Amino acid sequence: MKYNGFYYRMFESSMKKVLVEKYGKQYANEIMRKSKKTYRELVEKADDIGDGNPMEAFTRRFLHGRCISRAEA
Repeated sequence: MKYNGFYYRMFESSMKKVLVEKYGKQYANEIMRKSKKTYRELVEKADDIGDGNPMEAFTRRFLHGRCISRAEA
């Protein structure tokens, strides 16, 4: 499947925040640097099932809900 960094960037700050809280800034920076490469490799190895990809639709709905809940907070 073709890699698109959009989804990684959407969750990057949330993931890093949790890692910093639990493990410290140095470890979080190291893991985030490694995770981007790993995520890209996983996506590129995944089968591309086309525009009707159910995970893409799920991600859009999830992000939409998350944005709404943040706006209400």
